[in-house]
Amino acid sequence: MSLYAQGVPAIFLHTDKGAYFPGDTVWFKSYVLNDGFLDESLRNLYIDWGNTEGTILEHNVYLLSDGVSPSHFVIPTNYEGDILNLNAYTTIIAKNKEMGYFRSIPILQQKARKRERIKREYFLSIQPEGGVLLKGVMNKVILSAYDQTGHLAALNGKVLMKSGEELLSFSSKEDGFAEIAMIGTEEEKTIEWSGPDGKISSIKLPAVLKEGAKLSVSSTKDTLSIALLTAISQQDPQTGVSQEYTIEARLNRHQLFRNQFKLTPGARGHVKLPKNDLDAGVLQLLLFDQKGKMIGHRSVMIEDEELVISPKLEVKDFSRYPKGRNTLQIGLPEGEYANLSISITDAQAPVDSTHTIVDALLFSSLSKHRIIEPFSYFKNKTMLNRFVQTNSWQTDFSSFDALKPLNDSLLYLKGRIRMNNKDKLTFDKRLASLKERNSKKGKSVKGVSLGYRPLSEGLMKYTTLSLDEQGRFEMKKFNFLDSMELRFVQIEEAVNAIRFHVDYEFAAVPKPDRLYLPSAVEGLIENQTFPEKIWEYNPRYFKDKNGVVTLREVRIKTRRNYRIENMDKYYAKGWYSREGLASIDIQNDSNLIDIYDYNDLVRYLQLKYPIIHKLRPIYVFDGIYHTNGIPNSGFSPRVRDSTAAAVEYPDVNQIAFIKIFETHPNNPNGGAIVFYTTGPDGANKSLGRRIDLQTVGGYVGIIPFSNRLYSNKEKMNLFYDDDRQTLYWNPMVLMEDKSYSLEFDNNSNPRGYWVTIQGVTKSGKMVYYQKLIEKADQ
Repeated sequence: MSLYAQGVPAIFLHTDKGAYFPGDTVWFKSYVLNDGFLDESLRNLYIDWGNTEGTILEHNVYLLSDGVSPSHFVIPTNYEGDILNLNAYTTIIAKNKEMGYFRSIPILQQKARKRERIKREYFLSIQPEGGVLLKGVMNKVILSAYDQTGHLAALNGKVLMKSGEELLSFSSKEDGFAEIAMIGTEEEKTIEWSGPDGKISSIKLPAVLKEGAKLSVSSTKDTLSIALLTAISQQDPQTGVSQEYTIEARLNRHQLFRNQFKLTPGARGHVKLPKNDLDAGVLQLLLFDQKGKMIGHRSVMIEDEELVISPKLEVKDFSRYPKGRNTLQIGLPEGEYANLSISITDAQAPVDSTHTIVDALLFSSLSKHRIIEPFSYFKNKTMLNRFVQTNSWQTDFSSFDALKPLNDSLLYLKGRIRMNNKDKLTFDKRLASLKERNSKKGKSVKGVSLGYRPLSEGLMKYTTLSLDEQGRFEMKKFNFLDSMELRFVQIEEAVNAIRFHVDYEFAAVPKPDRLYLPSAVEGLIENQTFPEKIWEYNPRYFKDKNGVVTLREVRIKTRRNYRIENMDKYYAKGWYSREGLASIDIQNDSNLIDIYDYNDLVRYLQLKYPIIHKLRPIYVFDGIYHTNGIPNSGFSPRVRDSTAAAVEYPDVNQIAFIKIFETHPNNPNGGAIVFYTTGPDGANKSLGRRIDLQTVGGYVGIIPFSNRLYSNKEKMNLFYDDDRQTLYWNPMVLMEDKSYSLEFDNNSNPRGYWVTIQGVTKSGKMVYYQKLIEKADQ
């Protein structure tokens, strides 16, 4: 099986369930394959999430490890669309997203939109084998009926001669496809047909060509035979002249061969391909005339009987009780090792039974449009081959052939300092003067200070960077997950007050202007039916047994700030040791931007803590409050007593710790802001400089899914209504031929559950299993 050629990967996302509400989290696992095996060389997978209009909500990059990436996406709570679209691609195809992976995910709105009942209309598609009907040869034609949403429909009909005589009849039964065969004649023929509504319609068959060429394919157990059929008019004065044709064969975009044929009238050209030498996928045969124009096209599905493995599932414990425990055991054939993802959802929760790892990897994003229910075509080989022959596949491979090999390495932080022209002239002048002075003293000019802090952590770490002549820098070992707060400061005093901005880059591929949307039909949601219970679900609240709506309990994990606690013990004595409204480690506050003096600091505090305006505080320095007020601050002490003293304003660089109190003994009508200083030796030299503070996104972080297992005490809590739809999700199951056991608990209203298992084996086979479990012996 070859699912990869010239750097184009086969990509698939397994999501934990089939549809979501606004505010839900989409848990998923990305699979990226190279030549049929998980790609261990790729490091970066980009996913753009957007709406039906093509607006991109998020442009994310995910870290791949051994060809997989377990991650998540949080749907905005205010998302109003019925569909969430995504594009997944790697760096090499970033400019050719049609080669990547496209997916539409249904979104269930709490208030179901009233949909007008649409009367079904049915249409007929006529697809001659090879694209044309030729005179004097056997012509095969595939007929398919579909409704206005693109879903197949059953059809019946007959082919009538111009005289009205019936030539043959046909029926598709339920799969929507029918096939007819007839010798090409010049007489006009009409197809009379009807869909499920019984309405009879008629359409003319395409005209039979007196001259031309087409491709025909026949198959035996071991061989695929490709025949080039020609018909040349006997009235043509050039009848005796040979015709030249070119056949190009592409399997999953990769070129197998390109052969030229020179034929005389009525002759046939044959190419035989051993099936054992062909990898699984869509084989496209393109026919070109002697001028290079494509005049015919034929597609064939190449299958491998051992391509898909269905694991064995054994139900060890099956519970019908609310919050009851279930145990499953999964086994693979002997000798197989697989990287799997397992999802278990409530029986009435929506599951995606049509979009699977099998059709996603085999079709390899070759379709020109969105395929409706692609896995349904795998019901039988005849239906699959008819679908492949009639579907519209990409036939322009120029972009693919132009791709060049690309090494995919871990992403790291890059940046460039930017100034306006006036400030740049000042900066260059001062820096040149500084370099000259330092050169005479045998010193070098220092670089810049870069502070970095994950948003989940409290303190910044610092490093020193050197910039090149264009103001650029790189940190090749700075790879990070989630968002990082970055603090950029000039170290040299001569240039540290000049305004600047830093342009950071982490992702090698910039955010596109719009989402790639293949041509699609509407009505994907209206044909899906979900039980009433599902529409009661909301990620922000739940209903108890009496129907009372209760907000969900949100558990907030707090992190003790030991640095603040230690500073409080060291500085705050006596009355000031009590807990205040806020305690601020000012020297490690990364939000301090353009703070040059004491007044700037006070204004910053007023903006960050608006309650200060209501406190009408007095200002205390190292335990002594200031009697002269704060110049230009809008505040002045309201109460003065004999303990008050006039003091000088402290150097802003020496302020280390600040506490804000709602009350103060010397201010009966307000509070106090208390400043503690370090003295000259402990000054923070960064304060007072121009600072560029930004938040830059890195790889999307990996957050584990919480599989709920109740204790006996929790099971007895009847006031907690568990309405989970996803009962179990594990995207990283590394499984050998030994069995794998898992446990999960029911929600509060158990009705059985769906089990979906997908993945890839070490031998290059796909793993797919989906079943509804409603009793213990399944």
